[in-house]
Amino acid sequence: MATRNSIRAPASFRAEARSTVVEPAWPSPDGRTLVFVHGWPDTVDMWTPLIERLSKQGHKCVCVPLPWYPGGSDPEKRPDFDTAARDVARAARLEKKKVTLVCHDWGCVVGFKVQKLAPDLVASIVALDVGGDARGLSFK
Repeated sequence: MATRNSIRAPASFRAEARSTVVEPAWPSPDGRTLVFVHGWPDTVDMWTPLIERLSKQGHKCVCVPLPWYPGGSDPEKRPDFDTAARDVARAARLEKKKVTLVCHDWGCVVGFKVQKLAPDLVASIVALDVGGDARGLSFK
């Protein structure tokens, strides 16, 4: 899990959503809330350089580990994309506004499931290096 040690920007941990939050360096009227979802075999630490740059540009960044990874909601569990989507939706719901999901690899499948599960939470999705089978998931 990304921690205050791995992310050099000021970060806090939200236990209720098992997520790490990096507030923007300064308020920006154009700032978005970005929720990052990693893929396999990466961890949320893969986002550190990007989060540091984006928070300096006025964006709030939230990292949510996949549940079966260290720091996730159920590290002993086998991969379960429905649980992962619920975890990401829980973190997004705490933001009180629509978020942009930034997803990588298998995290894209999770992001698409979040959009399908709770479209009221998702403003947009950035899908990088899409992995897996995303058939049946809507793209808005």
